[in-house]
Amino acid sequence: MSRMSVNHIAVLLAIGAIVPMQSFVSRARQVFPAASNTIADIRELSDGRVVVASMAPSLSLFDRTGSVLWKHDALGTDFSDQAATLKVSLDGKQVLFHFDRNDDKSLATFDISTRALDLSPAQRPELIAARVEGLPITNWRNSGEPKIKRKLLAIERYEISRSLAITHDARSFWLGSDWSLRHFDATGALIRTIQGTGTVYAVNLAADDRLVIAARDDGTIRWYRSDDGAELLAFYPHSDRKRWVAWTPLGHYAASPGAEDLIEWQINRGLDQEPATYSASRFRDQFYRPDVIERVLDTLDPKKALEAADDAAGRTRTLIKSIAETTPPRVAIVDPADATFIERPELVVAYTIEDRPGTVIKRIRLMLDGTVVAEKKDQAVSADGRMAGEFKVPLQGEQSLITLLAENEHGSSDPSSVRIRRDPTTEAHKPTLYVLAVGVAKFKNHSHLKLNFADADANAFVERIMKQEHGLYSRVLAQTLVNEQATVEAILKGLEWLERNMSPRDVAAVFFSSHGANDASRQFYLLPYEVNVQDDITLRRSALRYVDLRDTLVHLAERGKTLLFLDACYSGNVLAGAKQIAPPDIDMVAADLASAEGGVVVFSSSTGKQFSMEYPELGHGAFTAALLEAFDGKSDRPPPWLRVSDLEIWLAARVKELTKGAQTPRTTIPGERFINPRVFMVQQQAR
Repeated sequence: MSRMSVNHIAVLLAIGAIVPMQSFVSRARQVFPAASNTIADIRELSDGRVVVASMAPSLSLFDRTGSVLWKHDALGTDFSDQAATLKVSLDGKQVLFHFDRNDDKSLATFDISTRALDLSPAQRPELIAARVEGLPITNWRNSGEPKIKRKLLAIERYEISRSLAITHDARSFWLGSDWSLRHFDATGALIRTIQGTGTVYAVNLAADDRLVIAARDDGTIRWYRSDDGAELLAFYPHSDRKRWVAWTPLGHYAASPGAEDLIEWQINRGLDQEPATYSASRFRDQFYRPDVIERVLDTLDPKKALEAADDAAGRTRTLIKSIAETTPPRVAIVDPADATFIERPELVVAYTIEDRPGTVIKRIRLMLDGTVVAEKKDQAVSADGRMAGEFKVPLQGEQSLITLLAENEHGSSDPSSVRIRRDPTTEAHKPTLYVLAVGVAKFKNHSHLKLNFADADANAFVERIMKQEHGLYSRVLAQTLVNEQATVEAILKGLEWLERNMSPRDVAAVFFSSHGANDASRQFYLLPYEVNVQDDITLRRSALRYVDLRDTLVHLAERGKTLLFLDACYSGNVLAGAKQIAPPDIDMVAADLASAEGGVVVFSSSTGKQFSMEYPELGHGAFTAALLEAFDGKSDRPPPWLRVSDLEIWLAARVKELTKGAQTPRTTIPGERFINPRVFMVQQQAR
C-alpha cells in the first residue's frame, strides 16, 4: 500500500504489473506460488501463518501448509508496457491510456477540464505520444543499461529503465525507471531526480515541456512541474472503469460519484502506534474542490490554483488547515464476526470507538440494511481515548448487513460493517412506497429556462410507479408537482409529507426533473417554477436549497430505503440569462447523499459537466426514457425483480446508446448501508 503522512493524500489501492509468478519456500522446503510480482516482504505470524506482500502490489495470507487463506490483489489500472500508449494533449489536460496494458478494448481518455472519463474515445489525433526520436538514446526500454551514444545513463544498480520522453527542442529528456523519474540533458548529464515515484511505465511531456506526465505502477497518472520536479496533480482510475479520483498534494480533490474514498488521510501517531486513517469523504466540505483541480495545470502550483478558484467564485481566500484536530471518531464492530450465521431472534452487537480523550460522541447509530434500529447519544470518551459498548437488536426478516456509525462535533466516522446470515422465521415486512415527483418544464420568470419534457417525465414516472402496488409494496402513495404546482413552498410541503408519513422499513422515492445550479459559494440549488436567476442573491432567495432536500432524504434513509432520481444536471441554457450562476455539481450531491451517513441511493442523469439530453421522438429526456423502459421490462435484466444494480447497468448502457455517448448516468450507492436490494418489479410481472 502507498500511504503518506498527515497533510498528504495517498492512494489506498496501489497497482502493479503482472510478471512471472514469484514463490516462497515453506519450512519443509516446499515451494509455493505466492504472488504475480517480486515479493517485497514475508512475515510469520504468531500462529504460524505467513503474510506475503508483493510489488504488484498484492497481499496474501497462507496457512502452515502454504494454502492461500485470502489474497487481495490490486484493483487499479495496469500501466505496464504503455510507454507508447500514454498520449496527452498539448496543454496536458487530456490523457489517453489503456486500462489493461495494450488491450484496445480498454482504451480510455480523461479530461481534467470537464472531469469526464470516456471509455469509447474516437480517433484523437490531437493527443500526442511521447517523443522518443531526436537524440541518440538506446537500450532504454526495459533495460538495466540505457545509453546515450555509448555513455551509460546514471541509474541505480539492478534498476530497469522503462520509458522515455525527449523535449521538443531535443535539449534534454526524461527517463522513467523502476525507482525514479530522472531528467538528463542532451549529453546524458543528470539534471534532477524525482524520487519515490515507483516504476514509471510511461512518461510524456506537455505545455511546452513545462509539464511531465508519468504513469506509475501504483495505478496513478501524475503531473509534475518540470523545472523543479514538484508534483501538481495525481489521477487514479479504478479498474471498474467507472470510478476515478484526482487530487493535489494539498489534499484538494475531485471524484466521480462513489470514488472519493479510494483515497484517505493518514495521521502518524508515533513509532509505538499504528497510524490513524480517515477516508477523504470525512473532510469533503474542506477538500472537495473540483474548481481547484481544473486550474492546477494552468497555474502550475496547487496553492495558486486554490487562490484562483476562490477569486473566480468571489470567495474569501481558503485557509489551508491541518486536519489533525478536526477528525471524526473511528469505530469498529468487535462482535459478531463477518459472515456469522445467526439463529436467535436477538443479536448483541459489541463495538469500540476511538477519539481524542474527553471528546463527547454526539450520536452512535446501528443500522440493519440501512435502517437505524438502535442509537445512543452524548457518550463520553475516556481518558485513554477509547470507549466500548453494545447494542441488543431484535431481528426480523432477512437482514444481511450491520453498520455502525459514530459522530462527534467534527462529523461522522467511517462506517464499520459486518454481514450476517440468517434464515428468517417470520415473513418480512411488506413496505409502503412513498413517491414525490417534481417536474418543471416552464418557469415563471425566465422563458430561456424552458425544458421540453420535465413535466412529462414526472407524470410518466408516477404513472409507472403506481403500478408497483401489490408487487414488492403493499401500497404506493404518490404526490406529483409539475410546472405552476412546483413552487418552493409546495416542494417543501411534499418533502414534509414524506417525512411525516414514512414508517420504519418503508421505502421513499423522490424524482426531480428541472434545472440545477450552484451559487458562488458552491451551494447547490434546485430550480422551481418561480425561480429568479438574475444573480446569486435572487437565486438563493427563490430556489430550493439542497440542504433542505438533503435533511429530509437523510431522515427518511434512517427509516428505510430512500431513492433519489435526479435529472437536474448541466443543461447549458441556465447561463443564458445569468452569467454569475454556476452549473451544478451533481457529483458532489451524489457523493454527499450516498455517503454512509447519508444513506440515499442516487440515480443521476449525467455526471460532471455533461448536458442532459431531451428527445422529441421519445417524448422524454433520455434518462427518464431509459428508466421507463426498465419499468416496462424492456431491459435485459431477469424478471421479475429490479435491483439497484439492475437499474445501474441498464441506465448506463441505454442512456449511452440513446445519446451516442454524450451522456453518462451515474448510480451512487450508500457506502456499507445495504447490499444491492430489490427496489421494483418489471411491469409485466407486477400484479
